Amino acid sequence: MRMRGILKHLLRLCAIVIVLFLGRYGWMPSGFLKKPALTDAEKSTREYLEKTVRILSEDIGDRNAGSYRNLERAKEYIAAEFSRFGYHVEMQYYAVEGKMYSNVIARPLNLRGRVPLVIGAHYDTYSSPGADDNASGVAGMLALAKLLYEKGKDLPFIFVAFVNEEPPFFETENMGSRAYVRRLKDEGAQIRGAVILESIGYYSKRLFSQRYLYFLGYFYPNRADFIALVGNFKSASLTADIKRGIAKYKKISVRSVTVPDSFSGTNYSDHWSFWKDGYPAVMVTDTAFLRNPHYHKGSDLPSTLDYDAMAVLVHSLKNSVESLLTAS
Repeated sequence: MRMRGILKHLLRLCAIVIVLFLGRYGWMPSGFLKKPALTDAEKSTREYLEKTVRILSEDIGDRNAGSYRNLERAKEYIAAEFSRFGYHVEMQYYAVEGKMYSNVIARPLNLRGRVPLVIGAHYDTYSSPGADDNASGVAGMLALAKLLYEKGKDLPFIFVAFVNEEPPFFETENMGSRAYVRRLKDEGAQIRGAVILESIGYYSKRLFSQRYLYFLGYFYPNRADFIALVGNFKSASLTADIKRGIAKYKKISVRSVTVPDSFSGTNYSDHWSFWKDGYPAVMVTDTAFLRNPHYHKGSDLPSTLDYDAMAVLVHSLKNSVESLLTAS
């Protein structure tokens, strides 16, 4: 009888461990739909994405206040690319501790006062080459800008490369995205919302390669082979619109979550700056530290990224943005 009681306790303990494990690592099947061959347009985008990630993370490297010249080189490269595509480029300068930092803002030439959608990504790093975090997001933003330029003559959007997302500026008023949102508020400017590309290049088919904030795993996949959208309650409509557009592309699996503004771990990027002042914003992400073992390490290198998946994502986002802005 005593042995039977011990077995019951062990079984209960095992059940609790399994329940907690699945809440942290997920249990649902998921992932990219069976990958078709890339189209010629997707292949071209793939080449551009890899080239851009390598320039930012290998040729330039670590990009932050401690490697200020590299940060400036990244800014200049991004501005030159926007200009090359045909956009009007503006630098938004602001000072922090005796140094000047700048967001890079790119607008279609005929925005004409229409209410735009902001599409952004931060270009600084946290003491690493930052291939996924966040050269991947910047490359995705630039590739999207390239694809959308012709449509930009008819659709209202603005691209912003944000500086100073990473510590020691993270979640402070010295973030580039906070400087940008402050200016929106000061000018009384309206935006449709913001779509923030944050670490979009790392994927894995390995079982339990995806982790979650506690208890979210019960509702999401256990393999790191999907793209995630994160929005707050005010951004629910924008999140649903972006998700719908990505899903229609039918080449990538997309999952979304809508959370309170203060849900720790879901507000870790520039979308937080928009949430803080009541603007809708959604983060598009591979989930960064919840998936990528190279997060904030010297091993965050271009060779670790899946450029096919990134190319498909960029084209799905193009369709999503076009559908959203055409319908408005």
